[in-house]
Amino acid sequence: MNSIHNLIVTSLERSSNTFGTTSESKIMSSRSSRTSSGSRDDEISGLIFRLQRLLPNSSSRNKRAHPSKTLEEVCNYIKKLNKDADDLSDRISQLLASGDINANDAETIRNLLQQ
Repeated sequence: MNSIHNLIVTSLERSSNTFGTTSESKIMSSRSSRTSSGSRDDEISGLIFRLQRLLPNSSSRNKRAHPSKTLEEVCNYIKKLNKDADDLSDRISQLLASGDINANDAETIRNLLQQ
């Protein structure tokens, strides 16, 4: 059961690391070229707005909300994703352990989780 959970978490981390690397390099590049606090405030506001757009069903998705509200929604969404991954891992483990799945389907699930 833990191995399936680890595969799911690793897969999620890979996808978030791919996103993070590109964004982090853009942020670092733009930080080095900006020196005024106003520019940094604009950059932070832009990043907060981008986070808002990434949140599904966000109450502040199409308008500028207070940054703390957006960050709270992002934290809650990440917690939800982690819980969903845990639940999915548990369900897959139970299905594989129950024997109610044929060998081909079990192998397909394992291969998908390793991607």
